[in-house]
Amino acid sequence: VEPFLPASGRIFSISNPINYPFDKPVKASVDTGGLLYVGRLSPEKGPGLACEAAVRNGLPLTVIGDGELRPVLEQRFPQVEFKGWLEPKEVFNEMLQSRALIFPSLLYETQGLSILEALAVGLPVIVSKECAGSELVGPGCGLLFNNGDVSDLAANMNKIYNNRELREQMSR
Repeated sequence: VEPFLPASGRIFSISNPINYPFDKPVKASVDTGGLLYVGRLSPEKGPGLACEAAVRNGLPLTVIGDGELRPVLEQRFPQVEFKGWLEPKEVFNEMLQSRALIFPSLLYETQGLSILEALAVGLPVIVSKECAGSELVGPGCGLLFNNGDVSDLAANMNKIYNNRELREQMSR
């Protein structure tokens, strides 16, 4: 719509709102837990990519969400913990006990609320470069990987999981 606005008009990006369930600011403990995926378990969201990358590295992954792929993923990746859908405060509590959020979407989709929620509690993120959520990953708060590339995702998972100093820096 920009071509139809007056030249003197100012344009602002307004992020989607999230429901922050805490009374005061809280910060993720990036020293405990494993990696986290939050979202619908459907092919375009990339949960299979996250599971495969975590299992390749022998890294713990917790999956919050449900969908058509859940039975297939549970059978293929018994090492991964599948929790189904949780109440919003429980999702945030999982984030507070994780090292990073994985957002492996295969689509250029909308903003990705789980990224905003993770960043709200200082949880580092690993996001596909080719999705709109990558725009939220500013310098020093997460890593980007090549869309659909399980090796690149696995390398980034390993990098963030095994580097406490990097996680702490990103958490700030």
